Amino acid sequence: TTNRISGADRYETAAAVARDQVAPAAMTSLVIASGESPYDSLAGSLLVNATTPMLLVKKDSVPQSVADFISDYKASFALLASPKVYVLGGTSAISAATVTALQSAITVTGDLTPPVVTRVSGDNRYATAAAIAAVTGKMVATDKLIIVNGRDGGWADALSAAPWAALNGWPVVLTDGGLNASAKTTIDNYLAIPGSIESFVIIGGTSAVSTAVTDYLIDNDVAPGAIQRIGGSDRYGTNLLVQTNLLGTLGGVNVALVSGESPWDALTSAGWAVAKGAHIVLTPAAGG
Repeated sequence: TTNRISGADRYETAAAVARDQVAPAAMTSLVIASGESPYDSLAGSLLVNATTPMLLVKKDSVPQSVADFISDYKASFALLASPKVYVLGGTSAISAATVTALQSAITVTGDLTPPVVTRVSGDNRYATAAAIAAVTGKMVATDKLIIVNGRDGGWADALSAAPWAALNGWPVVLTDGGLNASAKTTIDNYLAIPGSIESFVIIGGTSAVSTAVTDYLIDNDVAPGAIQRIGGSDRYGTNLLVQTNLLGTLGGVNVALVSGESPWDALTSAGWAVAKGAHIVLTPAAGG
């Protein structure tokens, strides 16, 4: 069977994906990310799962498709005790007024345990990724760390890794090619967890994530065999290799074709992929 999930723009498509992912009575939490910069939502893959979708908003407004989704889902959401809503990024990504509007829209009058809206942010995309990894209870000893390129234009490898992160609850570390301070902090915090399995997956070749990262890990006594690098000749080759690593773990036989030329539709598909047992396959608009 072939089905297209889409909307008039990235915001409508994200809402359509979320509706297909989870029924109102099954949603347990919600992630809100910027629809104007993709980098916070890449690391936000840690926070989504089969019952936690991701929606996109504008910096200074809530798109109608998001408002409609909230309107349709909030009555069921209100039955939960203080469900969590994560807003990713600082006020330069999503303004305080937009967060206030979201809080108002999702709160049901008379609810004694309304949704808890939490902003998770840092001074830049790398610090925000570190803040997401540091959310209480999210990074544990049995996790692997997924390390990806977070530079402008470097989102494609992280898109391939996002369902992997969502499936396992593994943190995503954004690098600037080398080892920035925020990435180093997340790695150090992970290595310091008692009983940490000290296992890493690097997505992309050395031009995306340099050997400075692997050198740092080895200098901190990480066994070379515990560092896996997955990189193809281009974003599509890397995506294929990631899907090969995911074979047998997603629990399904579905394939979702998503644009590899623009990040937006794939960004919000990680939780959907877990819910549907689907491999997210990046493709050029013209196919091939």
